[in-house]
Amino acid sequence: MSSENATMEEALVKGAEEAISQAKDALASINYLAPRGEVHQSLIDTDWGLQWKEEQGEYHADDNAAYWDNRAPKFGTKRGISPYVLAFIDHLALDPDDSVFDMGCGNGALAIPLAKAGHKVIARDFSRGMLDALKEEMEAQGVTGIDYAQMSWEDDWEACGIGERIVDVAFASRSIITSDLKASLEKLSKVARKRACVTVSTNATPHTSSDILRSLGATYVKERDSLYTFAILIQLGYHPEVSYILSQRCDAYEDREDAAAALERMIVSAEPYISKEDACRCRENLPAWLDENLVPNENAGRLNSHNEVEGPWRLAVPREVRWAFISWEV
Repeated sequence: MSSENATMEEALVKGAEEAISQAKDALASINYLAPRGEVHQSLIDTDWGLQWKEEQGEYHADDNAAYWDNRAPKFGTKRGISPYVLAFIDHLALDPDDSVFDMGCGNGALAIPLAKAGHKVIARDFSRGMLDALKEEMEAQGVTGIDYAQMSWEDDWEACGIGERIVDVAFASRSIITSDLKASLEKLSKVARKRACVTVSTNATPHTSSDILRSLGATYVKERDSLYTFAILIQLGYHPEVSYILSQRCDAYEDREDAAAALERMIVSAEPYISKEDACRCRENLPAWLDENLVPNENAGRLNSHNEVEGPWRLAVPREVRWAFISWEV
């Protein structure tokens, strides 16, 4: 076995072990409050779609079209296909003649390579800025044949020309930006003839790192989207399968104050999903944590994957991001 394969296998094992550990923690927290029989009945009776909607106001504050319009210029596919995109396409396991629907297509990170591979691609996004970036990328790379238009999860898809069973495989890659997760999963399922797929964060939010929060002193970090997505699909009658895509992000900063502000934003983003005591402990430990984990950045001055110039400081260990790839036959 090559060292690269061994490293990947170790990463996958680690991801599976941590996912199992987090699931046990979640169940343990419920078991603490109720006898086992009541816990079992609660898991069955809970309306997971409604519960997700009730929590929705606590996060995704910046996930709107205007936010992504402003970020669109920082995204580009000209620097090559990312490891995440390669892994996502591998997980899709498309047949050569499969057609696809890419909801939340962004600047075409997936739509463009899939179109190049010969697949018919229908792409939608609620951000006009991202669609403009997609058009620019298509022209720059000589790609045609992508049917793209502006549409949100909340829109009437039928009225927008997205009817039932119009493609073989429908997916949403890190893009379920919606006020109603259950309704969105139902919409995506109806579009596909074979199966639907999504990737969702295994952290409390996409903007946090459970590993960093724990190293700062958090004793328990509640997962959110991945657990709710799986539970909702079960209640809808599907049999979802779950695997994981691991990627690393090398966050860089201008100075210590910049790093401290970024970590403070992470703590704020995680506050609905950690205890008040844990949040206070994270803030108290942050100065000492930065002393140990902020190091000079050897890539300072270079462009990162978002076409931003990297700062002179980075975290000693790259931030590991784990995405749950959830697929289900329709």
